[in-house]
Amino acid sequence: MQKLIKLFLSTTCLMTILIFIIIYLQNSEIIFKGFIKQNNNLSHNIKKYKVNCKALFNYDLKEISKAEEILKQITLTDGNVETSSDSDFIVEKSQCENFKKARGYYRHEDVDIDFPLAVTILAHESAEQLERILRTLYQPQNIYCIHIDKKSDKNLHNSIKSISDCFDNVFIASKTYDIVYMGHSRLKADVQCLKDLLMLDNLINVVKHPNLFGKIVVDWKYAFNYVSSEFPLMTNRKLVQILKMYNGSNEIQILRDAHEYRHINKWIEDFKDYKLIKTSEKNPPIPNSYLLAKGYCSYIINKKFAEYAVFDEKALSLFKWLETTLASDEYYWSTLQFNTQIYSEHGYIRDFNYSKYSLVRYSGWYPNYKCNGKLRHGMCVFGIRDLANLISRNEFLINKLLLNVDPIAYQCMEEWFDEKEKEKSSFNLDIYCDYIKLRSNLATC
Repeated sequence: MQKLIKLFLSTTCLMTILIFIIIYLQNSEIIFKGFIKQNNNLSHNIKKYKVNCKALFNYDLKEISKAEEILKQITLTDGNVETSSDSDFIVEKSQCENFKKARGYYRHEDVDIDFPLAVTILAHESAEQLERILRTLYQPQNIYCIHIDKKSDKNLHNSIKSISDCFDNVFIASKTYDIVYMGHSRLKADVQCLKDLLMLDNLINVVKHPNLFGKIVVDWKYAFNYVSSEFPLMTNRKLVQILKMYNGSNEIQILRDAHEYRHINKWIEDFKDYKLIKTSEKNPPIPNSYLLAKGYCSYIINKKFAEYAVFDEKALSLFKWLETTLASDEYYWSTLQFNTQIYSEHGYIRDFNYSKYSLVRYSGWYPNYKCNGKLRHGMCVFGIRDLANLISRNEFLINKLLLNVDPIAYQCMEEWFDEKEKEKSSFNLDIYCDYIKLRSNLATC
């Protein structure tokens, strides 16, 4: 009996010790995670899903079903997927090196140092989405301007500012705007970043703007604009090779204007309810005999054309006139490109038949595209079943790809892009040579 009691007591004691150890280890893990969060802010905030992306790109139905089941489980009742909070992406200055190493910003061995690019990114929500597109696009020889919607959450501003402070070639625009969907404020934000990129030396060394403290002057060759919901289809190396063939030509979509309702009457931005209001007042004639053309708000432009768009008096008169139109960002770049009687140094050959198709961006519009993700404003937010199509495209970027809609599709596109960056093989650029020779007399290929 005494032996049994002793055995019971020793067993109970052992179990008590084991429970204590388990609790201690659990607490230690929590403390460790907290340490990671404090000192290497992002390594644990980027969720990774156990899917075979190569199988998804090959349209493996079994893997697609598995991925869609995971997506279903993580989708909330409102139809969105929860992403990391913006405050989780605030990086302490002392931890910048750890952050950059953990996130792979030092992954580039060979860079196109002789052909630096300028990149603008517009952001209005999700620090995670912004950081991940920045990480994908990042090259040490390039320069990046980020415009954050002024009305966005304070944590978003703080997180993106803290990330930009980790780099000497990433900065926040010197002036930010409240942005109204389809309003002129959207174009103002784009132009502000472009202006800052053209005035780097002045802002850094003369004005000494706080947003550009510690930043470097980059003599960039081309600029292209992104919003954080877009994703590149082309590595920096391939893009540079193509732009060298472009030789000062631009990539801008040009369509005939078939939307007079957007500019006959004046549209006013309402910054209280953040909407556009159509008025009964008519707009005056377009200044300087510009012929209006429409297209994507995306562009890839050479530096001289950027200077024309930002500083030229005639271009600025068009910019001012567009202030009271609907979706002015879809008119400005296309109109400047089209009107060769005013500016022709970009070598554009005026022909609507060719320029209506542009390689600048790929979007899936309803009802012409069968969207396998979700529709927003008539445009497809691409999903898992769209992946095979996306990687077969020849455009420079896609719009839209969102973490809060399909983070699995986003993860796979990141993996695909990272693999493309590692490839050392040469590219077949014939399609781009044939394409640009039909649209510009500057092409060299």
